Amino acid sequence: MIELFEFQREASDQIADRCINYFTAPVRITAHGKTHMVPFFQALDAITASGKTVILADSTNTLRPALPVAPIILWLSKGKVVVDQTYANLLPGGKYHHLLPGFEVKALAEYDAVGVASTSGPLLYIATVGTFNQRDKEHGTLLIHKSDIEDAANESI
Repeated sequence: MIELFEFQREASDQIADRCINYFTAPVRITAHGKTHMVPFFQALDAITASGKTVILADSTNTLRPALPVAPIILWLSKGKVVVDQTYANLLPGGKYHHLLPGFEVKALAEYDAVGVASTSGPLLYIATVGTFNQRDKEHGTLLIHKSDIEDAANESI
C-alpha cells in the first residue's frame, strides 16, 4: 500500500480544499437562456516521478465525502503514455487503485450519458488533452460535445 510523503499530502489537501471551497459558491453563467455551473478546474504541474497520480487520487478521494453528490471527475494529461499508465494504475489490481475506493475508473471514450445518469457512485474519466483537438470530420464539432457531459455535470450539483 502506498503512503503519501508530506509534500504529497500537503498538495493533496490543498487541491481538495480548493475544490470544496469552490463548491460552496460555484460560478454560474447564463448563455442562451440556460444557466450552467462552471466546473472546478485544477492543474497540477510537477517533476517526473513526484507522485502526481498519487496526489490527484488522494485529493479526489478526500473531496468525495464533502460533496453533496458523488463526483464525476475528468482527469486529463498531455501524453498518451501517461494516460495509459495512470489508467492501468487506477483500475482494480493497479498499484494506486486503493487510493480511490468506490470510484469507477474509465477512459473518456467509454463515456455514456445513460450510464452516468444511472450510476450513483463516483466516476473518474481519463483522457489526453488531445481528445479535445479531435474534430468530427462530418460536422466539424468537438467530439466531447456529443456526450452531454456538460449536462451531467450541471445535474450532479
